[in-house]
Parts: sequence; C-alpha cells; structure tokens
Amino acid sequence: MAITQATDGTGFKQDLQGLGDGLGTLRTDVKNLAHGAVDAARSGAAELRQGAQHAVEAAKEKFDGAKQAASEATDSLRGVVTRHPIASIGIAAGVGVLAGLILSRSRS
Repeated sequence: MAITQATDGTGFKQDLQGLGDGLGTLRTDVKNLAHGAVDAARSGAAELRQGAQHAVEAAKEKFDGAKQAASEATDSLRGVVTRHPIASIGIAAGVGVLAGLILSRSRS
C-alpha cells in the first residue's frame, strides 16, 4: 500500500480507509475459513460415525451367524447323543482320559 501525502490530510484518510477495507476483507476471509473448517470437521465426524455404525452392524451379523452355527452344532450333537447314548459316554470317557494323560505329562 503506497502512502500518499497531501497537505489537506485526504491522503491519510484514504490510507486509513484502505486499511479498514483490507481488515474487513481479512475478517471475512477468516470467517469463511473458520466456517469451512467447522463444516469439514462435521463432515468427518459424520463419516466416522457412519463407519462405526457399519462396523457394529457387520459384527452383529457375524455374531448372529456364529450363534446360529453353534446352535445347529449343539442340536446335532444332542441328536447323536440321544440316538447313541452308550457310545457317547464311551467317547466322552476316552476324551477325558486322553486329556488327563496330556495334562499330567505337561506338569512332570
């Protein structure tokens, strides 16, 4: 900004007016920048929230699938035990003996 000198003081007044106009423009630019930053933060938060909701929904679906599979396996095992109770007891006893042997060797 060029400083003008006039004997009647009008140059100084013009310089002050130009400075005021520049400050007004700067204030407007800063205000627009702040609004842009707020909008970007809100948008980012919304995207993050939406992503978290999708992740929770996907986890619920996987849990429901695993729960359903476990329920089906339990029902199937229950059916086998009901049809073959003596064999089931023998198998369970054999698994118990093997587990006991393995655990007792690891402690020795």
